[in-house]
Amino acid sequence: MINSFIARDRSLAGFARPDVDPFVGRYETRESGHVVGGFSVPDCPDTGLTSWSTVGASFFDTGYRTARGTPMTVEFVGCAGSSWDRFGTALAFCTFFVADGGPSRYGAVVRGAFSHAGPDVTTPHGFIVAPFCWQNAFAPYEDADVHTTWLQVVPITDGEAAFAEERTGDALEDLFERSQPDLFDLGRSSLV
Repeated sequence: MINSFIARDRSLAGFARPDVDPFVGRYETRESGHVVGGFSVPDCPDTGLTSWSTVGASFFDTGYRTARGTPMTVEFVGCAGSSWDRFGTALAFCTFFVADGGPSRYGAVVRGAFSHAGPDVTTPHGFIVAPFCWQNAFAPYEDADVHTTWLQVVPITDGEAAFAEERTGDALEDLFERSQPDLFDLGRSSLV
């Protein structure tokens, strides 16, 4: 079974910062009693950006299984401009969404994930994608008990969330690829 140290170390390896010893904070929700850890790494992957990761999201069952029947779990990562200091709360929100039965798959929209990230946020929802901000791979963890993978949460607007839900997550990713918005700015304008 994956443990907190494995989750932390695999995230740091994906961030290309294996020698960092981050402070792992704690996020919890009173309603359900769920708890998850999280940390940030400043100036990662570049100056002015901060990378974030959960630690312990993989303790929650996603309901998915590998072809061999092994339970699949997930840790969430993300990246934003360094002035957005509440990104970890959104990753915790996504963790609690999964713990309560929400999907943790590519293209899923997590409504309200960034709604507590500050008054200037125009991107209140999370969009789950494969990690793309970092050059290193986020190596999955697998043993006899579990298969854990890493997914990135991207902040999106109301219009973009509706677009992904009405069409597909792939359609939104294609729109991002064509338009090249600043996905690190939680106060950016909507593409739709």
